[in-house]
Amino acid sequence: MRPFRAHDGDMQDLVDSFFTNDPYYPRPDPENVLYQEFRKACLAECPQDLRHRAAQFIAAIEQRRALALSLSTPQG
Repeated sequence: MRPFRAHDGDMQDLVDSFFTNDPYYPRPDPENVLYQEFRKACLAECPQDLRHRAAQFIAAIEQRRALALSLSTPQG
């Protein structure tokens, strides 16, 4: 494991780690109550000076999940 620089680390590293640690984190699904709580806690517990980074992280995992779902859904 290598350290992550909170202020300027590569966000993709965090996103990759989030999905690698499956099943320990709830899938980024806005309809999932557990994920809603995870999202709320992640943003609330992040230090104020890093909240923008937490918001970037949340957006990135939600985008990746949406992309994965769109690629797995048959286009009719």
